[in-house]
Amino acid sequence: MKIVNLQAENFKRLRAVEITPDSEMVVLSGANEQGKSSVLDAIMAAIVGGRGMRDITEPVRRGEERAEVTLDLGDIKIHRIWESGGKNRIEVTNADGAKYSSPQGILDALTSSLTFDPLEFARMQPRDQRATLLRLVELPFDVDENDRQRLELVQAETSARQAVKRAEQDIAALPKVPDDTPDEEISAADITKEMQKRMSVKSENDEKRSELRELRNEYSMAVASVTAVEERIASLEGELAAAKSMLTGRKAIAQDAEDKGKKMAEIVNALVDPDVSELEAEIASLDEKNRHIRQKQANEEARKKLAAAVEAEVGAKSALVTHDKNRNEALKSAKFPVDELGFNEGGVTLNGLPFEQASESQRIKTSVAMGMAMNPRLRVMFIRDGSLLDSKRMDALSEMAKDKDFQLWVEKVDETGSVGIVIEDGQVKGGADN
Repeated sequence: MKIVNLQAENFKRLRAVEITPDSEMVVLSGANEQGKSSVLDAIMAAIVGGRGMRDITEPVRRGEERAEVTLDLGDIKIHRIWESGGKNRIEVTNADGAKYSSPQGILDALTSSLTFDPLEFARMQPRDQRATLLRLVELPFDVDENDRQRLELVQAETSARQAVKRAEQDIAALPKVPDDTPDEEISAADITKEMQKRMSVKSENDEKRSELRELRNEYSMAVASVTAVEERIASLEGELAAAKSMLTGRKAIAQDAEDKGKKMAEIVNALVDPDVSELEAEIASLDEKNRHIRQKQANEEARKKLAAAVEAEVGAKSALVTHDKNRNEALKSAKFPVDELGFNEGGVTLNGLPFEQASESQRIKTSVAMGMAMNPRLRVMFIRDGSLLDSKRMDALSEMAKDKDFQLWVEKVDETGSVGIVIEDGQVKGGADN
């Protein structure tokens, strides 16, 4: 539905106005404070009633008793009356003249928040723009849940990136250790055990040396005993037999001791004492070595943490990229009011960039397209700041209105009297569309 005819009398600044549009764009021109805005307010108030009266404290023109607006939308006709005492009445009839029992309910079903001012979309905060867009688009996924999942992925990616940075800082702060530092810490108990083992060998060797000395002493004593016996034999012939027998025994003992001594001498001469100086030096340097080993282990642990943090960061980034890819693939099947429109967690995008970064012309066209998409039944929209639009933008909006079968009512300050429908002192004073 579009406006076929508008009649307004004593509404705000208007005296008596009748407008019958014959094109997709109705331009209301004239000087300031002549009634252009009152024309648009009359249309809005007639349709939305109380919702549209919030900024209209005095609908009845000063000095008059009542105001009337009749709006013919083709399929329905609206007639609303305001009285100076604050009362108002409404009558809505169909094309055959039959009255509707719930007139305001019929009208409320025709309008949306962007019905009368499509450029309101361009003035919204980014999150409000996003909410408005999402009401228009049927998506193959739950946006809030998708946003929650993406937020978790972004937080995971941020946390992983921070963990990598901390791990890198930890490694940068670690002291250097010698390249030949062992991987495992050295045990003093192991060195002590080896030391005891070597000392045990040395003790056994010392026992053999002591045994050799005893044998040599025994040999010397046996030789001395032989000499004494021989002397006694010389002086004691009577004891010769006994002495010879004793001599023979002692010689045998001496010979045995000599033989054993030679063998032991060979063994002792072949003995090599283990060197414990190396172990003593190792024990002396053990604390320093173990400090290096512990530092090396700490360095390796830090590198493992860094590797794990980098792997987690790569995984988090990959998950985020996959999420965004799946989301973008899903969005390809969604039908947006403008093909280049999209959205992210912060607001609306146009050609992949934040909507506020688009040119003024792009924002205007997009906002109008949004308004058209939100109002499939009442195909009427207002542009109150039409003075900001140059001829190129006006032509573009006119083409949009023609393509989408919409009616744009544009308020434009112009005192030449040659633009659109001229409103002067609350009345139509000229123009082609009246």
